[in-house]
Amino acid sequence: MTPVQPPPRTEADYRLSYKRIDAVVTVVKTVCMYGWPVLCTYFLYRIAAVLAGKTTLASFAMSVAIAVLGNDKVMKTIYIVLTGGSIAYGAGQRRLRRREIKRHTARPRELEKLIDPGRSSSGLTSEGTTRPEDRE
Repeated sequence: MTPVQPPPRTEADYRLSYKRIDAVVTVVKTVCMYGWPVLCTYFLYRIAAVLAGKTTLASFAMSVAIAVLGNDKVMKTIYIVLTGGSIAYGAGQRRLRRREIKRHTARPRELEKLIDPGRSSSGLTSEGTTRPEDRE
């Protein structure tokens, strides 16, 4: 007596399996994407409910923070530091981006010239910026 073999799977069976897996992945992805804000809000609600009407170190720290941040000189200093830091960060990113473009442009240009020696260039500099004579 030979064991009974299940019939071979057809393309429709594979498609149905794929659709089921895709549906499960979509649901999990949606729960992960939209579930965490709901969960965080719930935990914040529970914290607020437990601490309602109680004086804690957190309420003391909040009152000190409001007093410090309410000072005009402190706020101006914070604004200046944040603005300067943002400008320095942007300048550093620009320099890094141009350095990477310069590092990666030589080889593609060589390969393009090998494939088509008559190819015209875009006219960009090696750093990826516009040529100075084209800016006018």
